This record gives sequence, C-alpha cells and structure tokens, in this order.
Amino acid sequence: MVDAREYQKASAVLFMDLDNFKDVNDTLGHLSGDILLKLVARRLQLCSKSTDLVARLGGDEFAIVQNDITCLDDPKHLAEQIISSITRPFKVNDHQLHIGISIGITLLPSDGLDTGLLLQNADMAMYEAKGVSGSHYHFFDLELQKSIQHKRTIEMHLHHAIENNELSLLFQPKIEIKSGIIVGAEALLRWHSKELGQVSPAEFIPIAERTGLIIKLGAWVLDNTLKHISAWDKANIDAPKIAVNLSTIQLLDANLIVDIEDALAAHDVPANKLELEITETAAMSDPELSQAQLEAIKDIGVSIALDDFGTGYSSLSYLASLPVDRIKIDRSFVNDIQFSSQSKAIIESIIHLGIIMGKIVIAEGVEEKGQLSLLQTLGCHEVQGYYISKPITADEFIHFSNNKE
Repeated sequence: MVDAREYQKASAVLFMDLDNFKDVNDTLGHLSGDILLKLVARRLQLCSKSTDLVARLGGDEFAIVQNDITCLDDPKHLAEQIISSITRPFKVNDHQLHIGISIGITLLPSDGLDTGLLLQNADMAMYEAKGVSGSHYHFFDLELQKSIQHKRTIEMHLHHAIENNELSLLFQPKIEIKSGIIVGAEALLRWHSKELGQVSPAEFIPIAERTGLIIKLGAWVLDNTLKHISAWDKANIDAPKIAVNLSTIQLLDANLIVDIEDALAAHDVPANKLELEITETAAMSDPELSQAQLEAIKDIGVSIALDDFGTGYSSLSYLASLPVDRIKIDRSFVNDIQFSSQSKAIIESIIHLGIIMGKIVIAEGVEEKGQLSLLQTLGCHEVQGYYISKPITADEFIHFSNNKE
C-alpha cells in the first residue's frame, strides 16, 4: 500500500474461492478437505513469485497480492495459470479429486487504496466470475460496481415489498392442444416498487434466492394464489388447477410440507386445485431430500410439474423415479422448433419419453401458430405462451376461461 501510494507502484489483489469444495468435505470428510486445502495452497505458491503474498483467508477462500505489475496482462496471466493448475486432478487418500476456482481481480492504486474496499471489490468480481459455469476470473470495474449497487438497491427495497403492498399475481393459461380447453394456469409474481417502478422477475427473483427472501416471497405467492382459488370457488366459478413455482431453497426447506398443508387448510382449498412447479436443477440439487419432499407433496394430493426440462444435467433414471405429473419443455427448444432440426428432435424425444413415463407433456413459450401446429403433430399434450395468452390478471383469467368454454 505504501509503495502504491508513495511510488505509484501498481499491484493486484486476486480473491479466490474454490468451486465444489463442499462436496469433498461432505463425501470424504473434513480431514480429506484439509489435505486438499494444503495441496491447493502449494499450487498457488508455485504459480506466484516469491515477492507475492499468498494467503488463506478462511474456509476455501484464498487471496494473492501480486506486487509490481507492469500491465493488466500480469494478473490476467497469473489468473489463467492458477485456473490451469487448480483444475488439474488432485490425489487425496487414493481419491482423484476435481475442483474448480473462481477469481476476482482488483488493482491498486487505480481501484483504491483502502484494504477493506480492495477486498470488497475483489470479492464482488469473484462472485461475478462464479456466476459463469466453470472456472473463470473477472476484473473489478465501475460497471460491475454499478451493477452490484443496483442489485443491493433492489434487495433493500425487496425486503419491504410485501409490507408496502407492491406485489401482485398474473396468471398465464395452459390449454390442452386437442380440445383447446383450459386445463390450468401458472401464477406469476410481479413487483411494482414505489421507488424503482416495475422490476423484472429476471432481476429480483435471483436476488431473492441468493438472500433467502424467496422463502418469504414464495409463501406470499402460495397464500395469494390459494386466496384467488378460494374466492373463485365461493363465486361458483370452476377454475382449473393453478401452478406455483418453487425455487431450490423452497424445495429443500424443512417447513415446506407443513406450510403447504396450513395454507390449503387456511383457505379451504382442495389439494388437487394446486400444482407446484420445480426445475430440473432444483430436483438434482439434493436428490435424496428432493425426492422425499416431492413424495410428501404428492401424499398431500398436490400435483407436481418438472419445469425447464431438457436444460439441466440430470440422470434420466433419477428423473423417472420422481413423482411428477407433468414435464414442461423449456421455451429455448420451442423457440427454435420451426428452424432447428436439433430442437425439433429434442422436443420429439422429450414427448416420447414423457408418454413412456406416463407423464403429461406441456410446452412453454409458444408464441406462433407454426410452433403450436408442430407441437400438435409431435404429440405434445398441452401448451402455454403468448400465442395462447400473455400473463393476465385474475379477473381477466376468469373472463378468458369463460370465453374459451
């Protein structure tokens, strides 16, 4: 710091976090994890110069202060060398282990001369690198800082969204292709902040998941969805099954089953009026616990849909054992169905697989008549998307349902 301040000597701080280290601790025990940390430390030292500072900050976090850099290529080359070294296999107690590493890089004096700020900047850059699949590095910059500050602003206001009555639900209808009858709808959360205006779910849902707020938001969505179903029932409106999305955090929450039962009882809604949608990734996050939770949900009488099917890296044998009623084909395949023989073949395979497994197959993101026609030809059971209807309010949904009948 003194060299940077008084002599304008540039340095770089590389903040590192190991990828998949927790799996080693969980499967082989902490003693094996400790051995692996020592081997990682040794490789980091071998990548660095004797004048660099290599440190373990705690857990599986490391940092390097690279001194006397002459240009951006210096920390870039060091990061690339570290990634190349760490991604080579490690041998621990006759086990060959593979891990990755995510690296955030900040520079001094250009990014600041405060130790806390520099570590914070490098940490932010590291999390940006971690958001990319596989081992990567990322430099801190002002755009990243603006992005982080924007996310923190969203998080701050999201904490008060329920109390400020800023949340609402829209419903996107699902129809059976053969009959055109509405067979359900997906409840979609929307947030109109008094300070920020309309905030996209693509922005606030990941933040809610990262901070744990998704449990609170998920409870609100479930409660208000059941409130609508109950109101429709009291008005003698025979509304179809409504689907609510569950995140990975919600699926693995120990209170999930009790919360669902309590919500159904509180609104006097039959369990067969509710469907829960989980992603393939969520189901694979903790296969044993996920299976137990899904079986408990089925025991209540609530149906289950497997969302974004085909986009995850999952075991078909495991998926076949899951107690799901519907398989949802991801919109990325539907988008290309008219122009990509590969997407068409994937969709055809998913439909065939679903039929063999005795599941209903639904395609999402249907926006054109040509897509609908092809899906019908391939034997898809149900669809949803803008060609059928955009997400609409509860009143509009009932009006839409009546007109469809």
